[in-house]
Amino acid sequence: VVPLLIGTCLVMTSFLVYHVRYTCKNLTTLEHSVILGMMKKELDEKGSQAFSETYQKPINPFDHGWRRNIVQAVGPSFLAFALPIPVQSRTPMVPKRKAT
Repeated sequence: VVPLLIGTCLVMTSFLVYHVRYTCKNLTTLEHSVILGMMKKELDEKGSQAFSETYQKPINPFDHGWRRNIVQAVGPSFLAFALPIPVQSRTPMVPKRKAT
């Protein structure tokens, strides 16, 4: 049982690190795979020496720094994200119809 728990813990920790890294960069897995595909194509065309000298990483327009990216993903209060407590929402305002 212990080896199974250790294996599960390692897998879940790797998933956590993987997703926190992407959240900090404000990337999706699809965007990352596109970037890797572009790098591989350029590496195949230029060779390793020319690639390392001329490669420029694509700019992510949605990356606002790791702190703002995390706030955008989980909200301004990390405590509310970590300990979700149900909050009663306000009753929606429904406009009244004019009597005709």
